[in-house]
Amino acid sequence: MKEIIIIETQQGEKIKSLLNREKVNYQIVYDKLLSSSHQESIFAKYGEALKDKERETEAKDLENSEEEDIVNEE
Repeated sequence: MKEIIIIETQQGEKIKSLLNREKVNYQIVYDKLLSSSHQESIFAKYGEALKDKERETEAKDLENSEEEDIVNEE
């Protein structure tokens, strides 16, 4: 299962080095410095999405259907 992890750090090279050393497959989606207002906007929208119960229910339903698909394939 893929996960999206948001990390804000001033030591990006150390994190990249660790991921490479552990042979973790990762993708950097955006590595340029964002303005503070843009960062606030991103995290505000993320917070809204977390609070959205309908999205949460849909995500759980999707996860359950994926698990059922895996069981059915076996």
